[in-house]
Amino acid sequence: MKHLSQVRNEILARPPANDLIQDLLPDSSSAYMLICGRSGIGKTFLALNILYCLATGTAFLSHKTKQCRVGYLSMEGSDCKLLNRFNTLSTSFPGAEDNIHWHHTLAITLNEAGISQIEEIITGLDVVIIDPLRPLVPGDYTTPKDANTFLKNLQRVQNETSTRVILIHHIRKPDRRVKVQPEDLQFEVKGAAEYVEAATTVTLLERAPQPKDSLGKWLPRPDDRLLHFIKVKDAPTDLKPITLRFNRERMLFLPLTKDYQVEEHYHVIEDGKTGETVQTGIYP
Repeated sequence: MKHLSQVRNEILARPPANDLIQDLLPDSSSAYMLICGRSGIGKTFLALNILYCLATGTAFLSHKTKQCRVGYLSMEGSDCKLLNRFNTLSTSFPGAEDNIHWHHTLAITLNEAGISQIEEIITGLDVVIIDPLRPLVPGDYTTPKDANTFLKNLQRVQNETSTRVILIHHIRKPDRRVKVQPEDLQFEVKGAAEYVEAATTVTLLERAPQPKDSLGKWLPRPDDRLLHFIKVKDAPTDLKPITLRFNRERMLFLPLTKDYQVEEHYHVIEDGKTGETVQTGIYP
């Protein structure tokens, strides 16, 4: 063993961490990020918001990003609908498309043949978002054995391509009337527990509580979500949930939580009805 003071000096002499997304996604072959939530909650929109932040070097919810080449590998849904989302988001992130690549395909299983196919698609990218995780898993994605095989193959892909991965995945509860409780979040991710255990960062998108008026009557539910950070291995402190409002016109999730700052090109207005400050879009 070395003396503690020597180890301390060696660690302090290292260059600072080269995070692709500050505290959330390090530039490491052993790191990957999960975006989780129930069907229809907005996982794809959130992932595309991250994609455009990385493509332009724009901070994602106060987390600095490194501008890089990013890709979106989609294996479900309509390519026409996805193209519409790209077109809409591009108006809020000028120049982003210089760094964005997209491939829409049928399901690819990450077995020996699938590894070669995935590597051919993502080589040259710094980050790829894969939507969704489930088709990638060889065998039964709910079993630890098959989950571990997938995770081993995923690390091989990252080692051989130097591309870092963000995966979109589902949670267990399909009942829209049931709200997932914070203390149960990590157990709600579908499939084997290994996906959460091996991830560097796991986020979960859930509905925000329905508001009430001064008399206690329920108000119409806005397009608000809570983004939970159920696991953040590299953050210096626990990250609190963020309240997000979805701007359908621009297809952006914008923070309502006061602790999270927005960059200067966010256009901030006062909502005349409620008096709260809301972010309504990104402008050049």
